[in-house]
This record gives sequence, C-alpha cells and structure tokens, in this order.
Amino acid sequence: MRSYILFISAIILSNCISEKPDQNKIDIKSSTETLIVTDSTIKVQPQKKNKPSILVLPPFDEIHNKGISPDILAYLEDAIGNDTSVSLIKFPLKKLMGTPYQNVFDKKYCQPILEVVDAEIVVMSKLDHLLSSGKMSGDTWNLRLRIYNTDADLQFDSKIKADELRDAELQKLLSEKQADLIEEIKNTFRNL
Repeated sequence: MRSYILFISAIILSNCISEKPDQNKIDIKSSTETLIVTDSTIKVQPQKKNKPSILVLPPFDEIHNKGISPDILAYLEDAIGNDTSVSLIKFPLKKLMGTPYQNVFDKKYCQPILEVVDAEIVVMSKLDHLLSSGKMSGDTWNLRLRIYNTDADLQFDSKIKADELRDAELQKLLSEKQADLIEEIKNTFRNL
C-alpha cells in the first residue's frame, strides 16, 4: 500500500516539475525502495540491505568449567563466518567482562549482553554431556541451537540438532549444516 501511494505521489510530482534538466529529479525514499522521478521516466531502485550482524554466545554447558567440552562457540563462529551474506561479531570477551553471558539459552537473559554488543541475531547453544569416558574424544553430547532476532524479539529453536555425537562429529555436523543455519537466520527477517 505504501509503495502504491509513493508511486502515485511520484506521478503527480513528475507532472509538476519545471523544464530545467537540473531541477527535474526528485528522490522519494521509503524503507524498501527509492523512487527517482525525472521529467519523462519513473525508475524504482531497491535500497541495499545491510548484512545482519550475528553474535554467537558460548554454550549453556553445566560442565564447561571443567575444560572437557567441545568448543561449540568456535565451531559456530567458523560456520557462520564463512558466509559472506552475514556479518559475524567475533565473541567480544573483553567487552563483555562483568556482563553475565555464560549459560545463556533464552532471550530473557540476552538483554545485558545486548546493552554492550549491538547484534541483530544472537545464536545460543546448549550442550548436554551424556557419556563420560575420561577423554573428551570419547565423550558423547547432545546439542541444541536457538536463534534470537533482537529487532523482532523473536526466538525459535533451530532444526539443527545433534544427539549422542562426539566432539569431532559435532564439528563436522555444524560445518555441513552451515547453509541450513544461515537460511534459518535469514528466515527470521523474512517472517517479519
């Protein structure tokens, strides 16, 4: 509807423009497109959309401090950082000092983080330690991902899940599912 009103306004303005070539151009901007009105033509140019900024949080992991958990933060940052259509915010540890960022797996705990870091998307993860073999390479884990669109205040669980996988298998899974994860992130903007 808004585009239709802008189009009608552009036609009316084009009929009211003087004959001097330098004065025959008027730009009308909306949130999705720019209308350029000249003396004889009307052109519609789409505005460039910025890449969504994405922050990946360390996983919710009850035994993370023991140092035997997979590095899910690094795996997710690698997978997301390989895509040029999004802008990854490398986890800003120094900037978040004094801010509660550990064991966050729900949007209601993201507000203090978002006061320090400006991100449109927050990717959260949860690791459940299933089998302890004494060596991290032999342990198995469940992994769940949650995506939070901060602009829309919309949170959903990712379809990407892992059940009873070892560290190397988790890394491989996230690498293979990179395109699916990026698509899920982009869908949060399409569904607004």
